Amino acid sequence: MIKKAIAAATLLVGLAACEVPTEDTVDEFTRVTDAATFQTAVVGRNLNNVNDPPSMFFRLNVDGTMSGDIGRGALAGTWTFRDGYWCRTWTAGLKPESLNSEDCQLVELGAGEVALSRDRGAGNRGIYSIQ
Repeated sequence: MIKKAIAAATLLVGLAACEVPTEDTVDEFTRVTDAATFQTAVVGRNLNNVNDPPSMFFRLNVDGTMSGDIGRGALAGTWTFRDGYWCRTWTAGLKPESLNSEDCQLVELGAGEVALSRDRGAGNRGIYSIQ
């Protein structure tokens, strides 16, 4: 009986010492500040918002243009990586008030995903699978 109690206590102490993932530890993204890493990871690949169907995507092309499909039509724009941020300007496919203004976004890479945070990290964050 004592051996069983010691074994149970040992098991409980061992379980208590195990790290339980929290919301912060599950979100394993690493900040990207250099253009080469960014280009290798995402340029020429479809980026799909994890909350959208796969048919909705955008692609960053090597020539600094963007293309894609948002489900209700074509998406177009231009992009550059500058001062540690991905800067983009949509030129077609969105609401008129969203077009033709630059937004530089904080970039973080995770396993097969990229997180983009608007307004240099101060705005909304979207997570995209890299296809």
